[in-house]
Amino acid sequence: MDKNKNRVTFERRDFPLPHHIESTASELIAYFKVTNLYLPQICSMIQISKRWTIDTLHVHLGRWKQAFAKLKNTARLLATLESGFLDCRNDGEIHLLRGALLESILLGRYQSSIHLRGSFGQGVQVIIHKDKERLPVHYQCNQKISKRCHDRMTVDFGHWDGKHGNYFECKVQPKGFGCKEVMYMRELKKQMEQAQLPHTCFFVSIFQSDELHIRLVNWSVQGFVVPVGISELKLF
Repeated sequence: MDKNKNRVTFERRDFPLPHHIESTASELIAYFKVTNLYLPQICSMIQISKRWTIDTLHVHLGRWKQAFAKLKNTARLLATLESGFLDCRNDGEIHLLRGALLESILLGRYQSSIHLRGSFGQGVQVIIHKDKERLPVHYQCNQKISKRCHDRMTVDFGHWDGKHGNYFECKVQPKGFGCKEVMYMRELKKQMEQAQLPHTCFFVSIFQSDELHIRLVNWSVQGFVVPVGISELKLF
């Protein structure tokens, strides 16, 4: 019988997204919770929209809409995505929306195969309850050797089902994963192991996982961080 009473909870730390982005994300989660149809096309759109700006949005979105609308049964999905982009007020919101779309694909596909019992959340700090201690996981960078070196205290998505923890960090491109994401996962792994809590860490991108694996090898974390690319997202 497992006598380990240690456990995990989560506390929301990330700032709320603009309402139209939250709404678009919620609808996309609901869609991908029941199907992976058109997942590659949406991932492709997230990729090419990197160059979209508020000044060119109508032109680029119109071209993509014209091509996507030729596919069957896309009207509702198309309306959701079109509304999400057209409600963006600046380039920063377009960037936020693209990231939210990736997280929504992950959350929808994850929930299609795993029942979200226990504790879970988005943009959350991981709290480890070890014996009578409450231990928030927080990586503090003391070196600051580059502009990308920062402290970190959240995961994009975390799920503790009572026995096992899954922790996800999402970036549209593999090169988006840098020092703070890697070092945070190392700190999370260390504290979970100290509490003897089973867990898996994931890096998620819309590219093929082979490209992401190269990034993990460069950071020497391929042994404990699982790469999730477009193929794996389809199989969730």
